[in-house]
Amino acid sequence: MEPHETSINRLGFSTIEILVTITVLAILASIAVPMLSDLINRQRLKGAAQRVMDDYREARSIALTSNHHVYLSFVPGDAKWCYGMDDETVCNCQVSNDCTVNGKEFVVSNDNFPNVAMLQARFAGGVAYTSFDPDRGLPKDNGMRNGTVWFQAPNGEQLATVLSTTSRIRFCSPTLTEFTQCAAPTPN
Repeated sequence: MEPHETSINRLGFSTIEILVTITVLAILASIAVPMLSDLINRQRLKGAAQRVMDDYREARSIALTSNHHVYLSFVPGDAKWCYGMDDETVCNCQVSNDCTVNGKEFVVSNDNFPNVAMLQARFAGGVAYTSFDPDRGLPKDNGMRNGTVWFQAPNGEQLATVLSTTSRIRFCSPTLTEFTQCAAPTPN
């Protein structure tokens, strides 16, 4: 054997083996990246719906302890959406310091959940807000204010947060099997 051949064999991998390994890794990465992106967007979708659920509970609690109505007002949208909580009246989350609780601004927006759209926020009476009463913590204000807030991920997965007349809060989805199934939202 030539001394030159022995030193090449000691390197461990041939150029062809390295190229095959890189090709296989590139193929695996091209499959994994979209799956990872879907997973991240699904978690953001669930996070947005969970945040609404948590804020319903907080608004109800504040209404019961402060002895006055607490409002959650929604502005749906594909790329830009928001909602705010106010302890006095319906508010506009797009206006700085309009949604406040105990003097502190309370606004949640698409900035908190990138790539998640709020398709719709529809409550009884055809309004985009709900209010929790101070007597029993029910969603009412001159009539019941039960309703549904719909979110959607870029891949079309949808998840809704449903508020009942008895303040029961639940999730449903036409696309995610781990939630109670429900029909997709109808256009406004």
